[in-house]
Amino acid sequence: MDFTDFISVLCETIAEMVAREVVQRRIVIGQIAAVGEVVHTYQGGVVAIVRMQPVGIAVGDQLVILRQGRILKFGAIESIQEDAVERGWVQAREGQELGVRLNTPCRPGATLAKTLSATTVPAAQQPPIQSDDHLGEPVPTDYDVEVEDQSADAIEPEVTAE
Repeated sequence: MDFTDFISVLCETIAEMVAREVVQRRIVIGQIAAVGEVVHTYQGGVVAIVRMQPVGIAVGDQLVILRQGRILKFGAIESIQEDAVERGWVQAREGQELGVRLNTPCRPGATLAKTLSATTVPAAQQPPIQSDDHLGEPVPTDYDVEVEDQSADAIEPEVTAE
């Protein structure tokens, strides 16, 4: 292995470690929520039967695959089947079982989780929205600034010779 290969592998490893830490932090603060638990797998683990939580999922959603709270790997949804019908998006019910094809294998017992968007984060977890009551109030300044007169009377039009 030459030096450039070593640096490349080192950078990839560091990037993966950082990504795992970011995901772990997002789990702790509630920005990543469980989609469901894998109950059966087929085709080498890339097709999973998932017992769902009440959450919406769509083809292309990025997932985190967890086991006992540890991040195993990252993946994405390639297809979804509900009652043997291919779907692009599903709003799952608690305990509903869906067929999900992933781009990476998983095993029974794994938990699938996804990042919550701002529209799916419960209101109690969303940051408070600041009111616009302060609009129209003068902006306080703690410094003196000399400003030239910019009124319409102070601006002289340019005269061009024809």
